[in-house]
Amino acid sequence: MVQKYAAAPTKGLWLQYAVSLGSIFLLCEILLRRRDVMLKFFPARRRHFAEHQRYVAKH
Repeated sequence: MVQKYAAAPTKGLWLQYAVSLGSIFLLCEILLRRRDVMLKFFPARRRHFAEHQRYVAKH
């Protein structure tokens, strides 16, 4: 990729940024959908997921 965009380094930088941002977004979506699928096929785990959803500090 470096050799391909040697003449236009800013274009290469933005392209690399877009690819990394897209891959992060895709990974987050896969993880969220995996959770929904697990709850759909294994309803007994609903309590397990509900316990670990959010932590709220009590002070």
